[in-house]
Amino acid sequence: MQRALFAHHLRLIEAQLCENPTHRNPECQVVRDGHAALKVATRFGVVNVQRQVLECRTCGEHFIPMNALLPEHNGMVITKGLQEMACLFSLSSSYEGATRLVGEFCHDPDVLCAREIELLVNQHGANVRQQEAERAKAMENTPDVNPETVSQHLKDLSPSRRKVWPEEVQEAVNRALERPEIEEIPFGLPKRDWDRIVEHVRGNWNSTEELDPLLLANLGPKPQEGEAVIFADGIVIHGRGLYRRPEETIVVLRMGDKGRYFSGTRDEVIHLVKVWVKALKPTKITIVGDGARWIREGLYGELAGLGDEVTLVLDWYHLRKKVGELLSMVCNRKKHRNAIMDEIQPLLWNGKVDETIDRLRVLLPEPRNPERFEELLSYLEARKPAIKDYNVRRINREYNGNGVVEKANDILVARRQKGAGMSWSIQGSDTLCALTTLWHNGEWDTYWTGQLAA
Repeated sequence: MQRALFAHHLRLIEAQLCENPTHRNPECQVVRDGHAALKVATRFGVVNVQRQVLECRTCGEHFIPMNALLPEHNGMVITKGLQEMACLFSLSSSYEGATRLVGEFCHDPDVLCAREIELLVNQHGANVRQQEAERAKAMENTPDVNPETVSQHLKDLSPSRRKVWPEEVQEAVNRALERPEIEEIPFGLPKRDWDRIVEHVRGNWNSTEELDPLLLANLGPKPQEGEAVIFADGIVIHGRGLYRRPEETIVVLRMGDKGRYFSGTRDEVIHLVKVWVKALKPTKITIVGDGARWIREGLYGELAGLGDEVTLVLDWYHLRKKVGELLSMVCNRKKHRNAIMDEIQPLLWNGKVDETIDRLRVLLPEPRNPERFEELLSYLEARKPAIKDYNVRRINREYNGNGVVEKANDILVARRQKGAGMSWSIQGSDTLCALTTLWHNGEWDTYWTGQLAA
C-alpha cells in the first residue's frame, strides 16, 4: 500500500511537470517520447516508477522533467530516510548485518546490498568531517565568539539518576566524621580514599545538620569551575593494503557537566580541539594523556598559548605500567622487580621524580640491561613536568587517569571496528567513526534534518 501511494504521488508530480513542458525557450516544440524506468529505494521497499521522456524537436534533444527534482543517480535513487536508517544500523552491526536489518524493516530483503550501505556510510561520514571543518572555520573567523553559545553544542553528561551510598555506609561515615580524632577508618577504606572523603565532606557540610548523602556519592573527579579538561589518546585498528595499522585519534573535552567527542586524523583533531577550547575561553586547561609525543608536543604545544594555566598530566596507569615494563627488563628476578616497584611507587604517586631517579640508581647499581635502564631514566626525565602529585590531585577531586578517553576509544571505534577478522581502509574506518562520533555528540538528528532539507 505504501509503495503504491508513493508511486502515485510521483506520478502526480510528474503530471504537473509535463502539463506545459518547455525546453531551452518557449518556442521549442516538445513532444512525449516514451518512458524511462527508475528504481527508488525507500523505507517501505523498492518502488519501480516510469519517468516520462520528452523530445525537443527544435533542439533535437531528449530530456526527463522528473530528473530536475532528483539527485544524481545511475538508475536508482535512495531516499534520505532510508540512507539514515542504513547508516544508523551500521554503527553497531557489520554491513552484512545492517543489510539484513534494513531488509527486515522495509519488508524487502533486496532493498539495499552491503556494498551500497558501505558507500552511504563513506559518503555521509565524509560530509560530517566536512561540516566539522566548516564549523571550526566559522568559529575561527568570528572575532568575539560567545562562550555560552559554543557551550550549547556540548552534550549534557549529567547522570540520569543520582548516586547514593548504602545507608550503613552513610551511618558509619557520619559517626566517624563527628569525632574530632578519627581512630579507625570505616569499612577498611584505603587511606587515600578516606582523605578525599574528609576533605570534601568537611568543606561542604555543617556538623549541626544531617549529612547529605549526595556529598558522599559525588566524590569522583570532575572539572572545576571554568576548567576545560581534555583527555587524549589514539587507537590502532587492523588495516588493509599498504596501511596495515591505521590509527584513529580520539579526544574528549569536558567542561562542567558537559562534554564533546573529537575523532579523526591527528592534525585535524588537534586543530578542532584548539578552535573549540579557544572559543569556550576556559580559565584553566588540563590535558590528561599517556605521555605520547603528539600529546606532549602537538596537543599541549597548541593549547599552551591559550592561557596562563595550562597543565599536562601523565596518566597514572600508563606511568605505572611503563615503569613496571622497563623494570622487568633491568631486574634479575620478578621478586626483585616487585620489591623495587613497591619502593619507588609511593615516590611517583607524590610526584617526586628526582627522588625516584636517585633511588633507582641506588637500588640498581648494575642493571641487567643498561640500555633499558637508561631508557627508564630518560622516560621519567622527559615526562617530569607531566608527573604531578597524584595524591594531592586525588584529594582535590582532580583527574589522574585517562579512563574517560579509554572508554571513548571503546564506544567510538573498538566495539564496531575491532571484531575478529575485521580489516579497514583508512577512509572506511574514519567515515564510520565520524558517524559514531556524531551520534554520541547528540547531533545525529540535527545532521539528518539538514540532509532532508537539502
